[in-house]
Amino acid sequence: NQDILEAQTAIGKTRIIELYSKTLQTKKFLIATPTNQLKIEVAERLRALNVPVLESLSVSELEYISPRLKK
Repeated sequence: NQDILEAQTAIGKTRIIELYSKTLQTKKFLIATPTNQLKIEVAERLRALNVPVLESLSVSELEYISPRLKK
């Protein structure tokens, strides 16, 4: 069973996930962000609530990646 939360910016999606992660501790969430900075900020907010977070690497963080993909 999967749910998708898609909405415009600045309406509280991250806050909703924060609340759900505390009440549904067995649920896993996949959060996609448009920027690396936002990825870092969301991860920090969840870690501050003791929510386990696994961040994916960004293309710019990979050691080898095709130069045309880094553009």
